[in-house]
This record gives sequence, structure tokens and C-alpha cells, in this order.
Amino acid sequence: MPFKKGVTPKGAKPFEKGKSGNLKGKPKGTLSRATIAKRVLAMRSLLPDDAFNKLQELYPQMKNKLTAEELATIVMISNAITKGDVQAYKAIMDSAYGAPIQENINTDTLKIVVTKKNAG
Repeated sequence: MPFKKGVTPKGAKPFEKGKSGNLKGKPKGTLSRATIAKRVLAMRSLLPDDAFNKLQELYPQMKNKLTAEELATIVMISNAITKGDVQAYKAIMDSAYGAPIQENINTDTLKIVVTKKNAG
């Protein structure tokens, strides 16, 4: 049950100012998910021959030593083209050209709010 702002319930032991309740915290050197994902996406990889041959039919200039990011992008583009995958198409377009800017008009205050939506 949450506490009321500014009220310390009887028996509660609040943290000292500037001190966290997680004294050990995150161990030094622990990588963030973003760092791990970037490293994996940058890794070179080889596709199994059957998968590579299938993709090379669509993309004759493709070589079989691409990064995971390049392979994932090729697969998404292939899905957008061959399967009509609209979400894959949107993700590729947002990555290439940025997410479209959306304008919202608040009729109560007649104020225009412009926001940029993050890509998926």
C-alpha cells in the first residue's frame, strides 16, 4: 500500500537522504541490454546454405558474410515484399527515414502539439 506524500507511517524505516535501498546495486561492468543488442547486431554471421540461397535469389549481389543487423534487415525487407508484412515495412521505413511526425490539435486550448514517435 503506498504511503501518503510527506507522511511517514509508524514503524517505517525511510532511507537516509542520498542513500539507496539497494546497497550493492548493479555490479560494475554489467552491460546494458542496449549494449548487448548492439554488439550482437554487429557480429558477423553465416546463414545456412539453404537460407542463403533462398535470399540470394531475391538479392543476387548478397554475400554470405553479413552482420546480424544486415541479415535481420534483409529478412524484414523480404517479409515486407513477399508476405505483405506491413509492420516490417513500417519498421524499415522508420529506420531509414525516421518515424513520421504526428500533429495533434487540442481543440480546448487551440494548441498544436508536435511529437515524434519512436520507431518500434
